[in-house]
Amino acid sequence: SMELMARSVKAVADQLRLKRFVLAGHSMGGYVALAFGELFPDHLRGMALFHATAYPDSPERRHERERAVELIRKNRTIYTKQTIRSLFAVKNLKYLKKEISFAHRIALRTSRQGIAAALYGMRDRPGRDIILGLVNYPIMMVIGREDPMVRPEQLLEQARMIRDPLVVMLEHDGHMGFLESPQRFTKSLRSFLRRSFR
Repeated sequence: SMELMARSVKAVADQLRLKRFVLAGHSMGGYVALAFGELFPDHLRGMALFHATAYPDSPERRHERERAVELIRKNRTIYTKQTIRSLFAVKNLKYLKKEISFAHRIALRTSRQGIAAALYGMRDRPGRDIILGLVNYPIMMVIGREDPMVRPEQLLEQARMIRDPLVVMLEHDGHMGFLESPQRFTKSLRSFLRRSFR
């Protein structure tokens, strides 16, 4: 569950003796960050959500995750290869072969059981959009204009709920902005960190 992963992040932060910090999460990591924000709100100075929605899965998306688990059980390698390619904007596929290969190698290190558990955890997570409007710390949302997983319009709608937002639109990217536009991504994150610790 996202809550279990959030508690794991808290355990690491406690071990490192971190009191208040910025939590950044990409995709599922964003769902974990939102769960952390609900469970441990006093520990955050800011939250950065990269290609992550605060809404729960739609019925269609839940069904897609169940089908993905079936495919993983049949052939994890094919599932992983297809899924990683689909996360990038179509127009970037021919330019970012090294980045796609890099992401694929990382994904292949995850066991079938781990992938299935993560898919079920994402499927069953609750909506946490209420957090966006409640917290006093700044929240950054990085959005890919060509994101096939999370509609940009949906994320812009959520950004309007945030009290202290920073919205970064990556016009030519899909769901993997940190690999598709790494310089813009890094510059935006550094700017947000400075803002969060003012």
